[in-house]
Amino acid sequence: MSSQKPIAQEFFSEPCPGKSEPKHIIICCDDTSQLPINPHSIHTQSNIERLCQVIATTKKGQNGVSWKQLLYYSGTFDSGVLLYIEVYSFIACNYSPGDELSFFGFSRGAFIVRSLAGLICELGILESTSIDHFRRIYKIYQKKPAGIALKDSPEWRDYLIKEEEKDPLQFHKEKPVIRVIGVWDTVGSLGIPDTYWFDFFSVLQKKHKYQDTSLHNQIKNAFHALALDETSSTLTPILWQLPKDRNRHQSSLCQVWFPGTHIDVGGGNSGIMGPALSAQEHLANITFSWMIDMIQPYIAVRWDNVQKLLGRTEKGNNKGYAAGVISRLYGVPSNRTPSRYHDKERFLTCEYIHESVRRKQQRTQYNPTALKHWTLEQASHNEGQGYRWKWMNKTANLSLPELSSGLFGLSEAYGNGQGSSMATEISPYLAQVREREHWGSIVTTLRTTSGPESPEHEGPFWSDIRITPGNCGIQVLNALVTSMQDQAQNQDDPIVLVPGFSGWGRPLFGTINYRGGFEDLPAILAQAGYKVIIVRIGPMSSNRERACEIWRQLTSINNGIEKSYDRPNGSRTRIGINYGNQHPAERLGFLQGAWTWRPVLFGDIPENWNWTWGNERPVHFICHSHGGNSVRYLIEMLTGTHTDLFPGPDFPTGNYQHWVKSVVTIGTPHKGTTVTDVVQGLFPPDFLEVVTRIVWSTSFDPPESRFYDLQLDHWGFCRQQNESLTAMHTRLANLVPIWWNSNFHGLHDNSILGMANLNNFAPNPSPHTYYFTMSFCATEPFPDRIPNQQDVNDFFALFPLNCVINPFGLWGMVLATVLKAFLQPPSLVQLRDFVGWFTDVANRHLGAMNYFSRIPHPGSQIPRTDLLPAIILPAYAMGGYRLDQQRVHTLNGITSEKYQRNDGIVNTMSMSGPVKAIYGVHPFPGRGNDMETMDRAKGRYWHLGENVSIDHADQIGVFTAENTAIEVSFMYLLLASMVTRLK
Repeated sequence: MSSQKPIAQEFFSEPCPGKSEPKHIIICCDDTSQLPINPHSIHTQSNIERLCQVIATTKKGQNGVSWKQLLYYSGTFDSGVLLYIEVYSFIACNYSPGDELSFFGFSRGAFIVRSLAGLICELGILESTSIDHFRRIYKIYQKKPAGIALKDSPEWRDYLIKEEEKDPLQFHKEKPVIRVIGVWDTVGSLGIPDTYWFDFFSVLQKKHKYQDTSLHNQIKNAFHALALDETSSTLTPILWQLPKDRNRHQSSLCQVWFPGTHIDVGGGNSGIMGPALSAQEHLANITFSWMIDMIQPYIAVRWDNVQKLLGRTEKGNNKGYAAGVISRLYGVPSNRTPSRYHDKERFLTCEYIHESVRRKQQRTQYNPTALKHWTLEQASHNEGQGYRWKWMNKTANLSLPELSSGLFGLSEAYGNGQGSSMATEISPYLAQVREREHWGSIVTTLRTTSGPESPEHEGPFWSDIRITPGNCGIQVLNALVTSMQDQAQNQDDPIVLVPGFSGWGRPLFGTINYRGGFEDLPAILAQAGYKVIIVRIGPMSSNRERACEIWRQLTSINNGIEKSYDRPNGSRTRIGINYGNQHPAERLGFLQGAWTWRPVLFGDIPENWNWTWGNERPVHFICHSHGGNSVRYLIEMLTGTHTDLFPGPDFPTGNYQHWVKSVVTIGTPHKGTTVTDVVQGLFPPDFLEVVTRIVWSTSFDPPESRFYDLQLDHWGFCRQQNESLTAMHTRLANLVPIWWNSNFHGLHDNSILGMANLNNFAPNPSPHTYYFTMSFCATEPFPDRIPNQQDVNDFFALFPLNCVINPFGLWGMVLATVLKAFLQPPSLVQLRDFVGWFTDVANRHLGAMNYFSRIPHPGSQIPRTDLLPAIILPAYAMGGYRLDQQRVHTLNGITSEKYQRNDGIVNTMSMSGPVKAIYGVHPFPGRGNDMETMDRAKGRYWHLGENVSIDHADQIGVFTAENTAIEVSFMYLLLASMVTRLK
């Protein structure tokens, strides 16, 4: 029978009669050897025991509601029916609708809690009056055929019919929410190696095959610490797997490899090995701190107890905690290898290698056998990578990112080289986390603008804001903002949101906002207390035109403000504008009456707001895509050295760059984007006629009534007095080619060659301005393997006439069989080679049939399956685009393959900043530095990092999944918090 240890006073609570105080029920199952009766238990607790000692008895939820945290602890001496009955009974007797569950385990205990969670997800939770049925239900669960759900098994249906007559089963109707599962090194329930000389244990193995340890949708967050140096075949790790076609964000998964063996990662080393020094616990301290950091948004912990527990271990040597001792246990050897424990064709494991592995290599003679064929490579900032380091296995074509502790605030958890204990090293971070409520207004605002409260999420809202593992840019931003919390915030300086290429002003159809889609990001920022200005600038205009429009709109605010977008056919909000001299449209005669819109303001702004843009009242720009380059052009104009381009006599002479305090760019093509080349390559021969019709149809109505306003009236793209549709089309047929061929538009300005012109015009950033950049990637490496039937059929499915050219998947069956039979070894023909060959054949036939379009050639990158459908084709084409020598030279030697990663519109490497002007964010002096230090941080592009689950449309919250929209809103709130704290 299992041994339980009451850790908290509520160990056995009375069943809750009805909904009173909400509860978070926390189940902890330890390894077999980690029982409290261990004779060497002093200072030798496992991480599970230590976790139990730091969990608080209550936590504060939304609107100050107090949640009770119920705790259950068990050593897994018995991994059979009795343990499941005891744990399930504890849950059933204490659960009420609206409560949440969390599970934690180590080793076999990790297997137990994962299978328990799987059982609860499939079965649900019995009401306490029906708990007597569970023993019989569990036996039915054991006997059900593999692959069949419990409720579909005949024995289950028979049992329900039988019991319906005498004692009907009562289940809670709602599906229980499992907020967190956190495990250390999951191994099988018996720890029996899967090798032929242990076949006599097959009966025992089959006994546990029914257990479901997969990751269900009801499980919101899963964290797994894995031992990189374990060599015992009896301790094969069991990783979670997510289907590649799974809708994103249904579960947040992060599985991380740490240095050390099984016992080093799970803790209790010095207890197992005898009364050795507690210095053997240094590696366990790293995984314990990482887990605490992961779960602290969801579970309240006592930070004073965390410090006490970490302080009990011996202080780290001068090499830090990553240099801790690795235990060596003996058994049948079997080295572990990251990224080998799943079907790579169908599943994802979200694996990372922790930064402490690299630190241990730097400080000791550490060469893990598990990484024998892996090499560590630094991801340069010019590559636009979100990770500073990555591990590469080129033999197996594998790549795993390094997970930096610094992303989550524990940058020194593995030691700082000064010999201090971990408790001392992380205490500043712990103090910040304890004061996390100081920015509760951010969370509250996001909650109130995201719709009514759901009964499923009655807990603290920030538990729903889970930064996706791999979105390192947002994680770095989160850590940076946390480090700046003690700095005063100035919300009087407005935040100016600048749209990208094709961005619109008034919501489309009256409901679709450019920022937020059906939500409203500016309103969310305004409700958080920020003053937000929306500039309405030409969606396809050049950088110069957009810069002049931004200038005119911001300097017009003291003459009147707009607090909402104008209604169709409503009052006029246009103002005159001067685009300066040497404008290519000057000879067309339309510049004299040029106009632009007034900006729109959000926030608590009084009617008599007397704000004038100037030295004492600077602005913060947050720019999406093309908007970043337009602001860069404006800042260069503010140097006062381009008098021939001044937009009117009221433009000030002298250097006024200090009017711009900070610039944040999101997905901006600082080095140019290849989508401009890709799109022009897909244009038909008469594409200018197509462009003319687009301009004609969008510009015929008066500006106030246009569905989509190009704001190109100064080029003559508007209806003249009493002009008919036909007459306007005839006139535009002559004007549009002039505009297009002048290269005075956004499509050219955002190209690689267009950015070369901007680099010449604005070679240096402003020494008065802070610059931050954020990168994104929505592609993945092209799979290098021999194509199978599904690959071939999926390729044909890209074509509209798939049912005609590939009926019943015939080509898939034929070609896959031929390739498999005659093209051996597989390395002779890879999938990319096959697709390239087929593309060449198809394009020859398309050319013979006089089709202007060509199928893009495959490259090193393909779109992710969750990419917005509208940008899948450009993402695929950009993933195979080959740079010519002129563009390679412009990009300072960047190769085509490195430049092929993209977010569907902009190349990832282009987003980090201009060539030779990028800095990592890690040395940014964001906390408590003097003005001299902060001044040195100006005039540099600080790259926050890369995000891997957000495409180009997601970056502004348009056509975005709900959870992604929440994460993007959180990103904007963090950006606003950061820039308003800059000195």
